[in-house]
Amino acid sequence: MLLDRFFSQTTDGVFAVDQEGCVVYWNPSVHALLGYSEKEVLGVPCHQVLKGMDVTGQPVCKRRCVVAESLRNRHRVHSYDMSVRHKDGTRLWVNVGILFPDTRVTGEKIDIHVLRPLHINQLLERLALLGAAAASAPEQVPALTKREREVLTFMAAGLTASAAARRLGLSPDTVRTHMKNILAKLGVHSKAEAVACAYRHRLIPDPKSAAFPAPRG
Repeated sequence: MLLDRFFSQTTDGVFAVDQEGCVVYWNPSVHALLGYSEKEVLGVPCHQVLKGMDVTGQPVCKRRCVVAESLRNRHRVHSYDMSVRHKDGTRLWVNVGILFPDTRVTGEKIDIHVLRPLHINQLLERLALLGAAAASAPEQVPALTKREREVLTFMAAGLTASAAARRLGLSPDTVRTHMKNILAKLGVHSKAEAVACAYRHRLIPDPKSAAFPAPRG
């Protein structure tokens, strides 16, 4: 096979898949890395072989592979890290690089995957960078409507649904519906949690400000 001329001697694990995501080439180094022989994987969907997962344990390799979709549209795919399954059931971390050679050379549309094992220091460094990026990323502010913010402000002032309804010129049932929607949008389970979240994200006026309602029914 043409690919053998290029990849049979490389120390990187290299395999190729067709447009259906099935393995059509498997070099000796990926055999050594993952334990599966070429005979075991040829014609098998690569997601069933690799069982790739990200740092959170979520599957990267699926039947409808995002990477495969990007490759079909010839979008550029940057290298990425994931853990893959060894034949013995253990998992190891690899960096995955993608190549898509000219069909005039290969004679068919194939995607070439290059696997390089990640050493523990590399992995810890990358995980630390991911953690730092997550910590520095601004927390997403929940999107509430103007009416929901008004209801939330009255909740923070300690008013009951009936009292808030009188202030807003609404029915108590409507206010309760707004309260239920507020809890769902904020991802909390109680009024106290909702109010705490509101103060944290500055969704309602400061209690010391003139805009904050007086706590009367």
